[in-house]
Amino acid sequence: MHLQLIDLVYTGRSVPSIPHHIWTAAWSGLRNAKQPAEKDKHILHIVIPLAVSLACSDVLGSWVASFTFSEIQELQNDRPVFYVISLILLVLFMTAIMNLIGYILHLFYCVVLEGGTYSSTDSLTDFWSCRWHQLMKSTWTAFPYRPTYRAMDRALTKYTTHHATIARAFGVLSVFAASGLMHEFTVLAFSGWTLYTTTFVGQQMLFFLVNGLATIVDQSMLMTLPNVCRRLVMIAFLYFTAPLFFSSIFEGGVIDGHSSPPYSNQSMYAFVKAHPSLQPYFGPHLD
Repeated sequence: MHLQLIDLVYTGRSVPSIPHHIWTAAWSGLRNAKQPAEKDKHILHIVIPLAVSLACSDVLGSWVASFTFSEIQELQNDRPVFYVISLILLVLFMTAIMNLIGYILHLFYCVVLEGGTYSSTDSLTDFWSCRWHQLMKSTWTAFPYRPTYRAMDRALTKYTTHHATIARAFGVLSVFAASGLMHEFTVLAFSGWTLYTTTFVGQQMLFFLVNGLATIVDQSMLMTLPNVCRRLVMIAFLYFTAPLFFSSIFEGGVIDGHSSPPYSNQSMYAFVKAHPSLQPYFGPHLD
């Protein structure tokens, strides 16, 4: 069977491919180099951190399941310091889940394609920090960044000498808008049409557009500030904008610890109930 990959926007012609090529390209994101490097790692180097990621996601998931997100939002006014800590724990929880997925993919790749050994250059850090974002970068560059940049550059050439800079800003914003649409669709798929249209519609788009504008401001105006100041600005910015992202992700069912509770929640909740001093740091749902 042959598949046709259509690229009408830039080439105007179809590009033939076969399933094996697509399979190879899909898994090539786990490689740091085009040619396999010397295999100096064993499968145990994946299994152990995979187990750690599983444990972290399970424990943090138990903590998350003790709250509803609206209860976490109430902390913003009542306990602002713990609210910041809660946002950090939410980020760590999602990071643990993504790392777990990455290790599972890496384990599958190692066992099925590499025979149980792999190169140390094919690391999880490289997968998420470099390869995954590079794969996404090529998509965002081809569409929508490049078409938006070219259209705005041509439209503004006659009116300003800064047309390239302005066009780049619109290009960056278009990438955030595309990411917002992708996340909006994800929330819609999990929450359903009624709940999405009445509660969550537009939250993800607003979050990514605001962050896109903030990124443009950061790159154009805040680059001269010390790194400490820029980090403080980032934390303050996320303090007010993070609920737009987390609300629909958790309450919309994309990540739902209540419908599928972690394995450790009952034992952890029993421990918390036995030590009342810990209860203020958990939500009210300890059943």
